[in-house]
Amino acid sequence: MADFRPADSEVVQEQGLPERFVVHEMIVDKLLIEADDVAIEIYPDQRLSRRELLSRASNSCLQLKSLGIEPGSFVVTCVQSYPLSVIVHLSIIMAGAVIIPCDLSQPGEVNSQMPEEVEHVLYENCQERVVERLIQNSNERRMFVNVCRFRYEESNRDALDCRAAIETTITASHLCWAYPTSGSTSGTSRYVLAEHQSVANYIINHPVLVEEAKGGRQKRILLWSPFVFDPYAGDVLAALYHGAVLCLWDGKQEDHRIEANEWRSNFLLGCAGALQATRATHLCTTPSILNYIAYELQATEPRELEAKLPDLSVVGVGGEMTSGSMVNLWASSFVLLNLYGCTECCVYQSAHRMRSIHDRCIVGDPLPRVALDIVDRSGQPCPDGAFGRIRIAGVQVGRGYLSGKQDEWAGGELPDHAVFAMTLTGERCFIT
Repeated sequence: MADFRPADSEVVQEQGLPERFVVHEMIVDKLLIEADDVAIEIYPDQRLSRRELLSRASNSCLQLKSLGIEPGSFVVTCVQSYPLSVIVHLSIIMAGAVIIPCDLSQPGEVNSQMPEEVEHVLYENCQERVVERLIQNSNERRMFVNVCRFRYEESNRDALDCRAAIETTITASHLCWAYPTSGSTSGTSRYVLAEHQSVANYIINHPVLVEEAKGGRQKRILLWSPFVFDPYAGDVLAALYHGAVLCLWDGKQEDHRIEANEWRSNFLLGCAGALQATRATHLCTTPSILNYIAYELQATEPRELEAKLPDLSVVGVGGEMTSGSMVNLWASSFVLLNLYGCTECCVYQSAHRMRSIHDRCIVGDPLPRVALDIVDRSGQPCPDGAFGRIRIAGVQVGRGYLSGKQDEWAGGELPDHAVFAMTLTGERCFIT
């Protein structure tokens, strides 16, 4: 396999690509273009322009730095409220720190799961009581910070002001985030270290947002992923990079089937109403949620779906096998993408448009600067038609797992579990 990983000092020569694969630099540059355009819409009537978002994130970034957060710091964020969670995610990256998301819905397990490297934990007002219990059982050096107490005064920051707030010492090989796996590949949930160049490559080539909306409409992507999984951050950053409107919908007051405190953990229900209310053109989700959308809309024919979702253009589904009935229902009216990927290699690594039932079994073409092949138990490429394991190489391969000994394959027979390995050319890869 060729080396798909750009060097830190390398200027990427491909036309239209940023000079450096550093996420916050790319995002800031994009937000400063048409800065008065809408960046975020929070249903039903709240909007943030690109300038307002950048101003709030810059102020938050400066306050994080004042607390001792510096390049390479591991920062846990528990913030889930809209749009604050987006602002906090962006400000952590702008400070050069590493995002680690943490769900406080199970406070008894949080301290045991929180990596030792973490010195700062960010939370919001509604989490005060849970955090008080965490503090009692936490190590003394760990600082808990309520970001709702930050000053988010908006200012008409120009380009120089915004760039003065962000960390400029970060390179493409610095860490950007550490998101947990679902446990499906390694047998247990572990935090994966992803570098800026990995995240940058994914958001540039986001398989859903690179597709145009029908009729030349502005792209509007509905954020419908739990914030503790990397598709959440992938959708947020890709929307900002591609100039799409990020649609946020907190429907707990709209849907009385779900208690308010359960809304964030229940993503199966409500997506159909959110798509209609926000007039989203793009969606990145799972087959299970796609199935519930059709159920909630009571749509059994493609024309019924299209009539009830007139704005929707592109749907990407991953994480599970899509059923044949779902392909038949969705593929004729929308661009329906089968997404394949693992957290160890930064969200998704390939995509294939599904037009028939057969397409649901096809992994598809890898994203640019990513390579996929099939290997046998000794790690050697399989001949055509043979069964094997998927090997992923290229710029999106993670650095490994946070904390503990790195489980790497050094030759011989492959272990039964997924593993990070090295190719014969010395390139890092991941074998599922």
